[in-house]
Amino acid sequence: MKDPQGVAITSISCLSADVVTTSVKSDCTAATLKRLGSQNILVTGGGFTASLTLQGVPQRQWSGQHGVNGTEGTINLLALADGSALAWGTNGAGSDSAGLLGQNKNAVLFPNSSIPLVVLNTDGTSALSQIYQVSSGYVDAFALSEEGNVWGWGRNVNCALAQPNCSGGALLPVRLRNAASNGLLGSVVQVEAGTENQTALLDSGAVMTWGQFSGQGDTNRKDFPGLVKTPDGAAALSDIVAISAGGSFSLALAKDGRVYAWGDDFGQGRLGTGTARSNLMPLPNLVKKQDGSDLNNIISISAGNNFSLALSSDGSVWTWGNNTSGQLGQKALSASGIPFAVQVKAPAGQSGSLSNIAMVAAGGNHALALDNAGQVYAWGLNGSKQLGSFPGNLTTSVATLPTQVFGADGVTLLTGAVSIAANYTNSSVLMADGKLLMWGSNFRGALGRGEPVGTAFANSSVPAPVVAGSSLTPLLVSPAGYPNLKRISR
Repeated sequence: MKDPQGVAITSISCLSADVVTTSVKSDCTAATLKRLGSQNILVTGGGFTASLTLQGVPQRQWSGQHGVNGTEGTINLLALADGSALAWGTNGAGSDSAGLLGQNKNAVLFPNSSIPLVVLNTDGTSALSQIYQVSSGYVDAFALSEEGNVWGWGRNVNCALAQPNCSGGALLPVRLRNAASNGLLGSVVQVEAGTENQTALLDSGAVMTWGQFSGQGDTNRKDFPGLVKTPDGAAALSDIVAISAGGSFSLALAKDGRVYAWGDDFGQGRLGTGTARSNLMPLPNLVKKQDGSDLNNIISISAGNNFSLALSSDGSVWTWGNNTSGQLGQKALSASGIPFAVQVKAPAGQSGSLSNIAMVAAGGNHALALDNAGQVYAWGLNGSKQLGSFPGNLTTSVATLPTQVFGADGVTLLTGAVSIAANYTNSSVLMADGKLLMWGSNFRGALGRGEPVGTAFANSSVPAPVVAGSSLTPLLVSPAGYPNLKRISR
């Protein structure tokens, strides 16, 4: 910093103009924005005062894959660092007009693409822009803009798109409306899509939901976003730092490291209450361990189709819910679910629990974990080869313990991974060199390998690059463009 004469000011101090929205170190070495939009800091030194304006934006995340997506054909979404979004895979199931690829074409006219396509804007004339996050749900897709608004497109099941008319879908992105439907849904820093349950995290730490299984105290469908309530229903849930949406249930990670869940348990223990429930939970509850204590010290969460993963600050992984495919990593299948959080066990031949984990991702009925060495573990259902390449996997329908994923040669371990994601029946890993590798179900070209229309889309256990276009060169996604690759939330 220099004075008007160009002389450097050696001693400066900073003060937030609004401590609710911004915190800053007095020596100006660091600042944390707590709200989206323009925030001001007062800078003083050498007898001069200046105002510094910072812009709060959502955290940029590359993957929009979720465990619920793929039950009717997988769509993959990718948010690029340039603010555009790519989509590939199915454009909709059967003869519906879902338009999941955002190309202004229904599934009859344009059933799928095995090459990533740029999602179009609301009038279809150019690319959707200034996008920081994307999320693929059951038959709807969402994108979070720089200013904290949410775009949506697809079939609009149970008013997923928060529009005045719930009866029709959208072939191009539309802006979601607020609770009163008199403006836009705003101040959103994270958006997550489930089957019929959509969830948004606000910059204030509150959570809004719409569709079914809202956590707002009743079992009615919500056509527009409303605030999730506390377990006693007396106030709005607050101090939330991350959310995740699964198959008819949702999760919220609190600032204190505990996890809330609400929605439909389906008698599988999806909500982690300690007891499997056959009825809906209209309000959030805290996920419990087997001894009845709260699950705590959690830094990241991921909801699958019927189970959940939670990463602890010590690098261990906790899980609960359905275990009919071994997705809980307990060395055994369970005819009924496990309704409380248990630690994922170590790989075969090792004792104790899985450890040294940096990131988790829950798929439909399979799970992924990334360790601090850049290696990937997979377990659960393997019906579409979603567990990847490892010895014996061609005849293994399930894996009840974590197994390390091999690289393309099927001999050496996959290394150099920096982030992971899972869909219903396929898996993804972002590599340090920027390549996006996928394996598992290739239904309707979901693996993005560029097969021409009309060819057989064979499933594959071999991690291989998603292509950038008809040239079939690998798509490159610079990890440097994403400040929180491992989705650590506290």
